[in-house]
Amino acid sequence: MRIAICDDAKEFRAELERKIKDSGLIPDAVFENYSSGEELLSALERKEAFSIIFLDVEMSGINGIQTARKIREHNKNCVLIFVSSHASYVWDSFESEPLYFLTKPVDDEKLSTALSLAKARIERREGKIDIVSKEGITSVPINEIIYVELYKKRLTYHCVGRNAEVPGKIGDVVLKLDKYGFILVNQGTVVNPEHIRQIVGSEIKLSDGSAVQISVRKKAEVIGRYMEYIKNR
Repeated sequence: MRIAICDDAKEFRAELERKIKDSGLIPDAVFENYSSGEELLSALERKEAFSIIFLDVEMSGINGIQTARKIREHNKNCVLIFVSSHASYVWDSFESEPLYFLTKPVDDEKLSTALSLAKARIERREGKIDIVSKEGITSVPINEIIYVELYKKRLTYHCVGRNAEVPGKIGDVVLKLDKYGFILVNQGTVVNPEHIRQIVGSEIKLSDGSAVQISVRKKAEVIGRYMEYIKNR
C-alpha cells in the first residue's frame, strides 16, 4: 500500500512515517514524502498513485485544503487524512471528503483509529473474493457485490451486471464479508451497505432496484451498522 505524506516540515514527515510504521497496522506500506502541495500534485500528474494521502493544512504556496480540492477533481477514491495544528480547519476540509482530521502533535491512538478506518475503506473498494461454482472460480470485486441471499440451501451473489449461484451457508458468507462491512439483515440475506439507496420502514432499497426485508429482531442492529458505515465511509 502506497502512502504519501505532504507537509512542509521535514521533521514532522519523518515522525509521522515512524508512527505509522510503529503502529503495525499497515506492514506493507511504501512511503513517499512531499514538502508542498505543488510537489505532491506534480507527482500525481506523473501518474503516481497512493491509497492514503496525509495532508498538512497549513503550507506555504498552495495549502492542504486547495491541494485536496485539486486531488478530488481527478481522484474520488483516494483516502485523504488532514493534519493541522489548528482543529478549526476541520470545517474547511469537509468538501474534500477526508476520512479523518488529526491535530498536531499527532496522538498515537487517534492515528491508529484513522489507519484502521482507512484500511477498512480501501479493502472495501479494492478487495476481491473468489466464488467457487461448478463452472469454475470467479473473482468478484467486493464493491460489485450488491447482496447475497440464501434460498433452498443455495447462495445467490447478486452483483453489478451479473449473478452467481453456488451451494453454501449464509453463516460462511457472514464470516467472509463481515470485515468489509456487509450487514446480515435477516436470517438469509447479507447486504453491502455501499449499495443501499434507501431504508423505508423494514425495507431496504438497493442500487439494482431490488428490495430486501429487515427482520424485526435485527432492525435496530441493521440501522446502527448502516449509520456506522455512513460515518466512516
